[in-house]
Amino acid sequence: MPVRSNLFPVPPSCSHLGVCGGCTAPHSDYRSHLVEKQQTVQSLFQDHLPSRLIGDIIPSPHPFYYRNKIELKFDRFFYPKPPREKIDRPTVIGFRRKGRWNATLDLNECRIFSPWLPNLLCDIRQWYRRHNLRSYHQGAREGQLKHLVLREGKRSGSKLIILITTPETTITDDFVTAACHHVNFSGIIHATQAGTGDVAIAEDWRLLQGREELTEYLIIPDANGNRQLHFTIPPFGFFQVNPLAVELLYGRIRAITRTCAPERVFDLYGGSGSIALSIADLVPRLVSVESFPQSTEYGIRNSRLNRIDNIEFICAKVERWIRDELPCSPDSNDLVILDPPRSGLHPHVIRELLKKKPPNILYVSCNPKLLARELNTFLTQYEARAFYCFDFFPFTPHFESMVFLSLRP
Repeated sequence: MPVRSNLFPVPPSCSHLGVCGGCTAPHSDYRSHLVEKQQTVQSLFQDHLPSRLIGDIIPSPHPFYYRNKIELKFDRFFYPKPPREKIDRPTVIGFRRKGRWNATLDLNECRIFSPWLPNLLCDIRQWYRRHNLRSYHQGAREGQLKHLVLREGKRSGSKLIILITTPETTITDDFVTAACHHVNFSGIIHATQAGTGDVAIAEDWRLLQGREELTEYLIIPDANGNRQLHFTIPPFGFFQVNPLAVELLYGRIRAITRTCAPERVFDLYGGSGSIALSIADLVPRLVSVESFPQSTEYGIRNSRLNRIDNIEFICAKVERWIRDELPCSPDSNDLVILDPPRSGLHPHVIRELLKKKPPNILYVSCNPKLLARELNTFLTQYEARAFYCFDFFPFTPHFESMVFLSLRP
């Protein structure tokens, strides 16, 4: 099936193509990449959905410099052939090397994040070399530097930099000076992590300069005019990594919501409520259920920020809430929206949905392979009425998918 789009720019040159694990599909142009993904869509869903529903994958508005967040790792220099004698390996910062879990590429640029990254990395390297700071070594349990997290509001221009170190590491104002040498950061944060884990999470943090939240806004397309929403995002809070592409997804969700005109919407795995907020003007009442307290808190804050008062935010495990509280029945006109993490739906959630039979289900998935498998179960009682795929992650194998299901008579 052909891919129709006018967005086929030639990619900017990158010295790391083929060796960097951050960008895993180094095609010469975006058209080739979309055609390959379209073939994946066909192979995954052709046995589950009518061919008339499987349309072209929707391209990302910007296939380059689209990510609003990256997590870089501090590590020791990787030698493909180990030196004969033990040497002091210099500290590097970057992504994992392609196909290597134990080797980090010393990054100089990134075509999927932001053009200002190269200058920042030069400044950060000069800073840690000047202060004789080294990457943390898990085996030896020595060193100070663990991760560098960068976040950027693609529409707002807001920027956060988060340095994660061991708890005993002291960070002076010189880091602030280095970080701001070429980039105007809205907030600069020093976070600490005591464990030996290799994940960019923090047990504690302090604000060095500016504000600790990222600000962003979305412009969601709609038949009756664009809808603009504003968000505040905590330092480690989740937000879709390609905000310009998620606007297109939310536009389709609005169109489907208009079509089924529900009295109530239950947004399960609701995060900080961005989907619920995007359709709040179309529905009398919404309930957003999320298990992480901070996400629920920011959902309430963002609701107030946008002067929306018809969403109830509930902090609870979805599999328990849906069993004990979901009031749907086949006779209602309710809409259940599912947007689970990459691990997919809890088996109890699928069981309870098939038991309570809400008339409409909208399932958004960042794991299309898992969605294809779970569709087999849903299609025993539901009929697929719409299906879309969105290229949220250009030049990687991943994409977002969405299916709209209605209960069979």
